[in-house]
Amino acid sequence: MSTIREIISSAYDRLEEAHWNIHQMEENYHESDPFRFALNSFIRVIKEVPQILQMELQNRDGFKEWYINRRRLTTQDPLISDLFKKRDIVVHKSMLRPKSSAVLGITEGRGFKLGLGLPLDPFQDSDVLIIQYLFLNNEKEGEEDIFGILGSDEESLPCIERHWGLDPFEEGILELAVQAWNTIASLINDTVIWLGEDPSELHLTLKCIHSSAAVSVRTYRRDWIQTINSDIKKGIEFYEAMYKLKVLRHRA
Repeated sequence: MSTIREIISSAYDRLEEAHWNIHQMEENYHESDPFRFALNSFIRVIKEVPQILQMELQNRDGFKEWYINRRRLTTQDPLISDLFKKRDIVVHKSMLRPKSSAVLGITEGRGFKLGLGLPLDPFQDSDVLIIQYLFLNNEKEGEEDIFGILGSDEESLPCIERHWGLDPFEEGILELAVQAWNTIASLINDTVIWLGEDPSELHLTLKCIHSSAAVSVRTYRRDWIQTINSDIKKGIEFYEAMYKLKVLRHRA
């Protein structure tokens, strides 16, 4: 006799893929392209789960009638409904443009000592802000480094706190993704129960914690800042400074 994993193998595989995409967004939170690509993939995959689940079970007696009503409850959820519409835009029309903003400043490990909120193009990495600040500081030589980015205070570090969002919601993208995943997982859970099987045989709850707060702040060692600032004074180009920063972080 087939196990529940075998009965709905494709739908469950898509659900796990959606979870993997959440991890990718988390790990690439400050890198625009990888983050956006993972978001796009999540939105595509999350819509496929109910469709594939229906295809896998459509020949079961009574399933179609039950599933129509249960699936309707899922698709009427405001977040799920919006993500499904965004999926169609991504697949058939144009790129998704998430909301993006950031705070540039100094941190002492807990919150900001001093910071300034700035817009940040969703198609740009977080590092762009710190490099822009260094170039601007060099262009206005002699003016005060108001944030202390170029200072030598060993008790604090330059940092950027990034925020990703999706209209019309206020929550961060990671929080929205977790909420959407849980809603789709609940659909699978109820389907498994309808089949008379045990949902505990599947991983339908997220054991790991996905939170924007855990990854939104990126810090910069002061020796990195001094190295790049010195190179800027020597005439390094913007894209070269971006690459140099990535190299320094990779070596750390």
